[in-house]
This record gives sequence, C-alpha cells and structure tokens, in this order.
Amino acid sequence: MASVVDRLQAAKYTITGNDVSKTVGKATTHEMGAPKRKHLDYLIHATHEPNVSLPECADMLLTRIQDPSWVVSLKAMMSLHHLMNEGNEKFMRYMASKGNSFEFVSEKVGPMADDMTPFVNKYGHYLSEKCHSYRQATTDFIRVAKTNFLRQASPDKLLAYIPILQRQIDGIVNLELNSTDICTEICRAAFVLIFRDLIALFTIYNEGIINMLELFFEMEKKHARESFDLYKKFIVRMGKVENFLKVAEDAGID
Repeated sequence: MASVVDRLQAAKYTITGNDVSKTVGKATTHEMGAPKRKHLDYLIHATHEPNVSLPECADMLLTRIQDPSWVVSLKAMMSLHHLMNEGNEKFMRYMASKGNSFEFVSEKVGPMADDMTPFVNKYGHYLSEKCHSYRQATTDFIRVAKTNFLRQASPDKLLAYIPILQRQIDGIVNLELNSTDICTEICRAAFVLIFRDLIALFTIYNEGIINMLELFFEMEKKHARESFDLYKKFIVRMGKVENFLKVAEDAGID
C-alpha cells in the first residue's frame, strides 16, 4: 500500500499534468521494492519522444536521490541506471555532463537505514564512475559490448580505451560488495544491474586485451611497453572480477 507521502507526491504530479513527472513519482515510491517494470518502460520510451525534455526527466530523478529515504534514493538511482543503459543515448550523454550527480547526504532514514545506506553510497559511487567513463570515452561501453568494438581496434584506439574501461570496472569490483549488501529485494535488484554492467564491460575488456596481445610484436616500443603494463593490470583485475562473480553466484545470480 502506498504511503501518505507517496499519495501526496502522486497528487502533486497529477496537478501538474506531467505524465513523465507522475511516472517518476511512481517509480521512486517509499515501498520496499525495485521500480516497477511498467514505469521504467514508460520512462525509457519517453527518452525517445521529441517533446520530452531529457534534462528535465533526468533532473527529476536526480532530485529524488536527495530524498531522506534510502529506499527512494536507491530507486531513483536504479531508474537512472535503466535509462542510461536502455534509453536514448542522449540521456546518457546528459547524465555524463552532470558530473558527480550521485553524491548525497549519507544520513538516510527509514527501516534498515543504518545497514542499507552504505550500499546506496556504493551504488552511487559506481554510477558516478559510469558517467565519468562516458565523458572520457564519448562511448557507452555497455551499448557496444556485443559489437566487437575493440576486437579489431588499432593500437592507438586500444591504448586510449582500455584504461577507461579498467577504471569503470574498478568502479564495480572495488566496491567490495558482499552477501550482506544484497539481503533485501531492492538491493538485490540494484546488484543485478551492476552485475550485468560488469559482464558487458568485461566482455569488451577481454576482447581488447586479446587484440592487444595479437598486435604486441607489431607495436612501436613505447606502445608495447604501455600494452604490457595494461596486461599486468588485466591479470590483477581478473582476480577481483572472479571475487565479484563469486558473490553473485552465492546469491544465486547468474
């Protein structure tokens, strides 16, 4: 059942007559659960509509991150994550231009707030890294993961993109999430979004490293040295990725 706060929020959006605003309110209620798929689908579709302002849509969700409730904050982040991955790429571009938009006051309220606020902070940190990666690469690695983006890339392109990929992967594996972080339905749903990002990122990362090794003996000495350093970092990240996947496996996520 919707809380009094949620009903007042819905009434406010109804008065404005703004369907996107109304859906943002419905996607980010105080109910302990992930945003409903029908609301996410509406917002994703809206990002492709010419009469919808992408900055306004994004800013409404960013405002919800500042809500005192950790549940509302987390649901707003999850909604933004879905829109960045599945919406119009212009939405991702706008989010990348916003800088550190996922920082918020750490003192949240609501049931389990003391236990769950650290997870919300970690999730927000990763989303900031995701935006930073797009700003640097001007490419959404999640969207191009299935296109062999780096499999046939030149050495210059590999040396430009692989460090950015490494940083975004670090943004996930360095969160050091564990089973206690995903003990609720809503946190589990957020973890799945992060997990899917990692799988996509590691796919393109692995393809880039394979291509780099195949080109190694054809590279200039400087590029070869840089490539060898990147390969050593790849080996280190392999272990961290395996640890993250173990957490997912233990939680029954695949």
